Amino acid sequence: AVAGALLPALARAWEKKRFAEAHIPLGLVRLSAEGGKLVASRIGRPSLPRAKVKGLLFLHGTFSHASAAFSDLARDGGFEALSKLYEGRVFAFNHLTVGRSPQENATALLEAVRGASLDSSLDIVTHSRGGLVARLLASSAGAPRVNRVFLAASPNEGTPLASPARWDRLAAWLANLGEMFPGGALAFGL
Repeated sequence: AVAGALLPALARAWEKKRFAEAHIPLGLVRLSAEGGKLVASRIGRPSLPRAKVKGLLFLHGTFSHASAAFSDLARDGGFEALSKLYEGRVFAFNHLTVGRSPQENATALLEAVRGASLDSSLDIVTHSRGGLVARLLASSAGAPRVNRVFLAASPNEGTPLASPARWDRLAAWLANLGEMFPGGALAFGL
């Protein structure tokens, strides 16, 4: 019971620390290609009126971030083509995937796109758990119009092992996995 109550808070803290240590910005970011790498940078003030904004949004999967999940696009020229097609309005949403539910991510994403004046029209590319966030965003009241969505390896029924009702099973599964390492679960946890 104690592990079930503490696990969500510990997961959030661990994930936030991981993003901070890697200097990866959380939230809505602008993507660009630099030296064959995909770079995420914070978004400044919007420069286009709402009515004319159409963007491309990337949503990553579990234990990832946009620059890593979609990095191959920067190596083969694909990103430059997309950036040209969307007139530089290519974004991603770096979000916590273990410490937050897909619904919490979708709510935060909806607030972010509204705040950045990107809430008129989006095409979305997702990987893994990002597909759940995209579906929840598209079905949210006041969501931007979602034109096209590309789902890569996205679960249709969610991730039941990581659902709030099953945190105890996830914790048990992680503890069993930890027992496979020298020093047991404590070493795996550290």
